[in-house]
Amino acid sequence: MQKRSKVTAAIREWVRKREEGSFTLESSLVFPLLFAGTLAMIFMAMYVYQQVTLYHIASTTAERTAFAWDNSYRDGTSGQASPGKYDGLYWRMKDDEMLESLFGIIADQSPTVLSIPSVANGEQGGLTTRKMLTFSPWIPSAYQGDMTFKRTALQRAVHVGLHNPIVILPIERFIYRSEPAGRAYAGVVDPVEFIRNVDLARYYLGKIGNKPEAADSRKKASSILSRRQGLN
Repeated sequence: MQKRSKVTAAIREWVRKREEGSFTLESSLVFPLLFAGTLAMIFMAMYVYQQVTLYHIASTTAERTAFAWDNSYRDGTSGQASPGKYDGLYWRMKDDEMLESLFGIIADQSPTVLSIPSVANGEQGGLTTRKMLTFSPWIPSAYQGDMTFKRTALQRAVHVGLHNPIVILPIERFIYRSEPAGRAYAGVVDPVEFIRNVDLARYYLGKIGNKPEAADSRKKASSILSRRQGLN
């Protein structure tokens, strides 16, 4: 019986000696993995939060700018227009070039771009720039990007693109993302004026659109619109 107890004690002592240092070894292997995984999750959470914030700011700015596009005197916070203050009568022809696009008089409609943060003067940049400047303060100064007003024959839209203030290179390289990281756009809705212009274009096409003298009539229309642009 004593011999068996000695054998059991010897086995326990041997097992105890074999297990010495195992906790240290496991800690040296597991802890770095847990630490690296925790850091990766923190950086990923920061990146996702940054992307959501970028899109929210860009979307809000684009929607507010598009909503107030019919009057540059609208307040940048509430969107309310000042009593008795309106844009010029022919601002849609001079700045938006809507009628010209419907008549096909101009072919190249270059977009209007405003850099963010901007120090431009709205009076120097024209009405389109002044409208974008009114709502550009909604974008915090830490963000860089651009606001763009694009016009076509059937659509006018405000585009806002923002860059990441903090660039996490491993994640950017992994997902192959190109700048800008946050982009949103909102269409400018002016239904009454759009219906008027469409009716005018239909009348124009019905009267002289397909006739042999259409080229001369188109030149006359271009001349009239050019003179009207100076009456804003």
